[in-house]
Amino acid sequence: MKSLTRMSNNKETEQSFFTIERVIVMGCFLLAFIFWFVVKLSKEYRTSNDLHIVWAIADTLSWASPPPSVIHVSYEGEGWSLFGTAKEKIVLETKDFPIGETLLNRRELLNRLERHYPSNTKIVDFTPDHFVLHLDRNIKKMLWVKPVVEPIFGSGLVLFGNTTVTPDSVLVAGPLHILDGMTYIQTETWRPEFQKAQTLTASLNLLDETHTLSLRPTEVSLSMTSEEVTEKSFFVPIELLNIKDSVRVFPDKIKITFSVPLSEFDNIKPKDFQLVADFANIKPGSKNNTLPIQVKKQPHLITHLHFRAKSIEFFIKKE
Repeated sequence: MKSLTRMSNNKETEQSFFTIERVIVMGCFLLAFIFWFVVKLSKEYRTSNDLHIVWAIADTLSWASPPPSVIHVSYEGEGWSLFGTAKEKIVLETKDFPIGETLLNRRELLNRLERHYPSNTKIVDFTPDHFVLHLDRNIKKMLWVKPVVEPIFGSGLVLFGNTTVTPDSVLVAGPLHILDGMTYIQTETWRPEFQKAQTLTASLNLLDETHTLSLRPTEVSLSMTSEEVTEKSFFVPIELLNIKDSVRVFPDKIKITFSVPLSEFDNIKPKDFQLVADFANIKPGSKNNTLPIQVKKQPHLITHLHFRAKSIEFFIKKE
């Protein structure tokens, strides 16, 4: 009985809420809102937004300099006509542009913009209000990839072998006056840090500083390997240059010490070095009997070359 009584009370509450008077009032509010909405949309409004430009360009042509990519447009019209008018991008044709420089003035640019807006919408302003476009003949060319690497090696480590680039060349398309003089294209800078003997790899973007090139692919893979270095020593004879008299020198050979990559330890020999003492400036009767030892040749893979004796003593033999 209590349950039936509660249900009966709920129905009576609902019926009392939706009385004819309340329905009429709610209907009036709804009609008033619709009327207000219609009146508002019948008025003139002005708005603006940025348009991103997509240029339709033939495969045989290329931009000699980057074209404008955004234009800010202000337009006005009735509220009804502005519904759905806002655009994020438009496509502009270039098929009637010649090779070289073209000025797209305000009137021409306005005509092209109006094609993308309803007839009852008026464009009142846009910036920039003119474009200077520069087209060139498009060519394709294979360029080798120049890696830009600034490695950081921990103590006792050096580069093993060469930096590997994959692929080592890429197909590039772009304007004739730019691409014709190019022989390579650089990567972005890579700064690998080596704390042990290891191989590091990275994918790097290719750089187009002109912003006019089409690259395929747009990135390459770089690989570098580090290895440990060790110390090696041996004796190297001193070569005497520009000798005019019979002389005796001391020492006639010296011990050198240097750092060398482990992979090259057995390949470095005394014959790979040339240590000399030059007598060209020694005059007869000179009291000076010492000459500095000069390094004329050494392997490019070694580092930290040093030796204790920095000069030789010589004695001219009298006949």
